[in-house]
Amino acid sequence: MKNLPGNLITVNVKPHSKQTYVEQLDANTYEIAISSKPEKGKANKEVIKELANFLKIKKSQIIILKGQKSRQKIIQILEK
Repeated sequence: MKNLPGNLITVNVKPHSKQTYVEQLDANTYEIAISSKPEKGKANKEVIKELANFLKIKKSQIIILKGQKSRQKIIQILEK
């Protein structure tokens, strides 16, 4: 795993939710509710999409470092 420049954040994911939202809990912690089920990477793709929309950045600037198969993820936000 490379140590790339950028900010690290913690994301708590609520998959298979009726409502989709992104909420910033503190400076480095977010809660994201998504409609996708956690199967075949669909939830991770939706997390990246929703987080990019919320932060107004490109999806390519978001990397999931830890927690590919977990509800709690460590995500790196790359600066461009």
